[in-house]
Amino acid sequence: MMEIPCGMQEQFLEAKELIESSNDIKIYTHTDCDGICSGAILSIILDRLNKDYEIEFVNLDEIENLDLDHKLTIFSDLGSGQGVDKNAKDGQKILILDHHPPLRDINYKNDKAYTYLEINPMFYGIDGSYYVCGGGLCYFLAKTFGFKDLSWIGTDAVPDRYMLHYPISVMSSYRQLTISRKLKLFWKNWELMKNTTEKHYLR
Repeated sequence: MMEIPCGMQEQFLEAKELIESSNDIKIYTHTDCDGICSGAILSIILDRLNKDYEIEFVNLDEIENLDLDHKLTIFSDLGSGQGVDKNAKDGQKILILDHHPPLRDINYKNDKAYTYLEINPMFYGIDGSYYVCGGGLCYFLAKTFGFKDLSWIGTDAVPDRYMLHYPISVMSSYRQLTISRKLKLFWKNWELMKNTTEKHYLR
């Protein structure tokens, strides 16, 4: 089984530091199943850290018009394909956890007057359409904090290609998947499910 690339592990540690050093936080997350699961995981992380935060569910066409009024703005299951920093101000922090094709490269953060961190599997040659979803990325961030009991939320999220090929409302449920070998679950979403069942969060 593939491991999380070292560069991505370093990014998760950097994201952990961004969150720990911030108290005025806003989460923007997508309105679909993956976005809801992503937002749920991030909310639990911030609750456990006693952070002051707000969360809002948005559509993709709303992102570039958002006012960034918080010290740290987190985008989950969206942001890579949108101009999220269009209204960024000096000294602000932006964190993106997204699995969709990115507009920018991994070095985009250089020479900015604000902090910009984008975690996307596609920077490491991993197809986010199949192998890891937004909820999965948020769960790996949770693991960085030591919160390993949130994998059951991550398994409720599913990469976009599965919804195209298997368009049923319960597709994201582990019980409905029944570990079909025909599905490409042999990277990080499989790890989420394996962790979830081993820890008895789902049976």
